[in-house]
Amino acid sequence: MIVDSPADPRDGHALGVYLDEITPRQLYPDTPFEVQFRVVNTGREPIDLPISPDLADLQPDDSSVEFEYASLALVVTVHATGLNIPRTAYVEIYGSASHKETMLSLAPGRWINVKARLKLESWPIEGAEAKADGGFWLRRNTYQPQAGGSFKKMENLYPNATATPSLEVQLLPHTLSP
Repeated sequence: MIVDSPADPRDGHALGVYLDEITPRQLYPDTPFEVQFRVVNTGREPIDLPISPDLADLQPDDSSVEFEYASLALVVTVHATGLNIPRTAYVEIYGSASHKETMLSLAPGRWINVKARLKLESWPIEGAEAKADGGFWLRRNTYQPQAGGSFKKMENLYPNATATPSLEVQLLPHTLSP
């Protein structure tokens, strides 16, 4: 179940996700690339962000116990010239109020850097010039184990998103894979 509500422009919480670097800038199918994200509090209020790379660190010892956690997906969206469907890749980081070391209160004007190795989810047949943009999904999650499976409630949190500059990249066709 996903609980959703729109951003409120009066809210003093805002994030900007900058793509400081993508290496290489020529992207090949099925080949990972490295991204340097800079996550900036562009708002007027502090914002609590998860900073742990491993969700397993937040899970209780008893697997039958419900637990809550925050997640922040840092997203690269690639818009290719002449193609209507953008391509995406993301890395997710986690945190929980019950594990203080996994959360960071980011003051206005402050930032964190996150490096990740990513692959795009889909690929055009033809190569194309493209622009890559940074973005995010910030969520509050509740994991509920149940007989025969589990249930996860996700609540999208919407601090205001600050537009950031794009990076130019090139999507190379399948025939040119290294």
